[in-house]
Amino acid sequence: MARRGKGCPSNRRACERIGGSRDPLGDRRRRGGKTVTTAEPKDLADWWAQVRACFDGLAPALVHLAVPTADGTVVGLLFDTTRAPFVVKNPAHGTAGGGPVELEVPWREGTAVRSARREDLVRLLVPLQQLPEVELLTCRLSASVQSRGTGATEVQSLSWAFQMDLYVTPSSDAPVVIPFHRSTLSLVVPGFLEDRTMQARFEPRHTLRFGAGGREVHSLTVDSTVDEAIVTGPGLVKVTVWFQTDVIRAAPPDTALVRLIARPVHALAPVTVEAQLMRDLTAAPTAPTAWVLPGPRLAGALPPPERTPFVGVVVGERFFDWDGPLSGLDARDGIGEPPGVIDALRAAGAEPSFGLSRERSQHLAKGLRPVYETDRQTWKRPILYSQDGNQILLVRPPAQSDG
Repeated sequence: MARRGKGCPSNRRACERIGGSRDPLGDRRRRGGKTVTTAEPKDLADWWAQVRACFDGLAPALVHLAVPTADGTVVGLLFDTTRAPFVVKNPAHGTAGGGPVELEVPWREGTAVRSARREDLVRLLVPLQQLPEVELLTCRLSASVQSRGTGATEVQSLSWAFQMDLYVTPSSDAPVVIPFHRSTLSLVVPGFLEDRTMQARFEPRHTLRFGAGGREVHSLTVDSTVDEAIVTGPGLVKVTVWFQTDVIRAAPPDTALVRLIARPVHALAPVTVEAQLMRDLTAAPTAPTAWVLPGPRLAGALPPPERTPFVGVVVGERFFDWDGPLSGLDARDGIGEPPGVIDALRAAGAEPSFGLSRERSQHLAKGLRPVYETDRQTWKRPILYSQDGNQILLVRPPAQSDG
């Protein structure tokens, strides 16, 4: 919207401000005791013809609307600048001292107008990418005490694990490329962890393959390298971060704040995701302190017994153990990797992998433990690699992780 009436900008000034920006000139409304400056629609045609003559060639399209008020008629102006850039004539050209510059491209920065520089014009030639649609699915932050050494050499630290699941949908057929050096994650746990900001890394859903090495990506539209993530179509993107701090003696608060900022290639604006997490009070006493995204999954989770010798993670209403009294339980046939269990293990600070079941003793010697689903009363069953039934799910417990 724009104003028209007494005190209207000069034709030259209006031409620069309209052609140099998509921003409106702004209505003059009644503010701070100022009165509305009225205008008549018949005056608009004369004024716009004079302004349009200041453009060289194409000028922005104009749509106007006259609104009668008690103070007079207010005319709203809408300028379509989608066909920018626009070229403006220099009225001083050809006059004494007017200089050699005949034409210029105005460039708007806030409320100021200047001549466009080369880099400004080059930026216009690069197709800008619309931001993708980003849906926050899950988010979890956990902290657990880890010990290294024994006796007088024992050192304790607080190991943090963060995981966020996003569903990203590109706004066009062009791939979305997210460089990691343009992405930051900020975590605040009031009175417990003060504004920790670090680089964020994006990955597809995948499974680490123990022995053969590498990973198996479970996505056709999302992939990543050590430097960036590439999204070619709708898909799930995981954000994971691990770090350590000194042990904090204060009591954990009930909330944690998360802010993720990522700037895709060819996008002028960043993608921002913010969330407030709530303390997970359903976790076992031996489990890490955790804050999760509030939702039905948390409310419907089955709390483990207050005192239990089993050590593991809860996923929905199922328990997955890596260090408990399993020897006396009935052994059932193994099952394929259930959705969410790998993510839950990582969020707990553990390191999941797969290895051949026949090499169990070698795994134990390396500090790895098999993971079983169990009802913690009568039965247990191993978790099998979905692509190879000879491999079982293993985990390096948090206390043994390298951070």
